[in-house]
Amino acid sequence: MINEYFQTGLDAIKHVDLSKVEKCVECIESARLNGQQVFTFGNGGSASLASHFVNDLVKGANNPDREPFRAMCLNDNIPIVTAYANDYSYNDIYVKQLESLLFPGDLVIPISTSGNSPNVVCAAKFAKAQGAYVFSWTGMDGGFLTKVSHDWILVKSYETSNIEDVHTMIMHSIIESLKAKLK
Repeated sequence: MINEYFQTGLDAIKHVDLSKVEKCVECIESARLNGQQVFTFGNGGSASLASHFVNDLVKGANNPDREPFRAMCLNDNIPIVTAYANDYSYNDIYVKQLESLLFPGDLVIPISTSGNSPNVVCAAKFAKAQGAYVFSWTGMDGGFLTKVSHDWILVKSYETSNIEDVHTMIMHSIIESLKAKLK
């Protein structure tokens, strides 16, 4: 079983379009240079990755001699998330936050292994309509998220754990690339 798991992970890695990863790096660097905000969010393991990504952007990829990355993970503020889920619906937890935080030109990075999480798709659709650039990370066949995004990175796997593993590798490759640009 362990060998099979690693093999399916390697297969998923082989099919990642690295030009899309490079484009995501360019979008994040452009946001930094233009003083725009980067927003990340997801559910479950994708929420954890969204939080980790912001940590690595704000601290790990920072260079005190350059403009900092302005990044925020929308699933990190549990009181806000639960208040919106209670007072509106779980599908609105990210849209409601973006209503007060998002500006045209900001970069939104939704993360969903299926691409079909209603709250993530709703937020991506809202962000795009408000003039933000939406660069999604997804898996499987991309789901609805690809239909409401400007661009996306797709991990071609139907194993959630493999998708999350590869998304983590993508995140770390982006951070390393940004760090290299800031030297």
